[in-house]
Amino acid sequence: MQPIPRRAALASLLGGVAMAVLPVRPALAQSNEDAAPLGREWAHMKWARGMENQRKADLGDGTFLNPILSGDHPDPSILKDGDDYYMTFSSFESVPGIHIWHSRDLVNWQPVVAALTRNIGSVWAPELCKHGDRYYVYIPARLPEYRSSYVIWADRIEGPWSEPIDLKLPVHIDPGHVVGEDGQRYLFL
Repeated sequence: MQPIPRRAALASLLGGVAMAVLPVRPALAQSNEDAAPLGREWAHMKWARGMENQRKADLGDGTFLNPILSGDHPDPSILKDGDDYYMTFSSFESVPGIHIWHSRDLVNWQPVVAALTRNIGSVWAPELCKHGDRYYVYIPARLPEYRSSYVIWADRIEGPWSEPIDLKLPVHIDPGHVVGEDGQRYLFL
């Protein structure tokens, strides 16, 4: 480590002392408009509200706000099925978990079903996919004494969903389901 010259140390110390003795005057906004972080034009905007009074992303004029879903929705997996989009995301320790949402435009989402009804541990980074006429969700899960990947399936996205099947694939996350040109299915971990 390089030695610090005495003059540099003294200048730094004096600067800190000078800041400490300056009078403190909080800067107050004159109105709510002045305090609006996005400017005056946003201060009086009335956000559309969803079923739980959360702010909705769709502004109704062809534009939208991010995040699309307010709240905690990490590790999303989105499936396009015809004109419909379905999404799920990490639900961690929540039971029921692996909530599936539906949208036609990727902006307005509605909950459909909680596909996982049994506790298999903390679940994260699921993969939602469809092969043939069947829907699948591949789910990495972790209990204090055990880690593995599971799969659940349903013939309809609304369910009923199967019981989780342990694939006995420990210590893997972020599964990716693909189908080869020969029709063979693969799960990338």
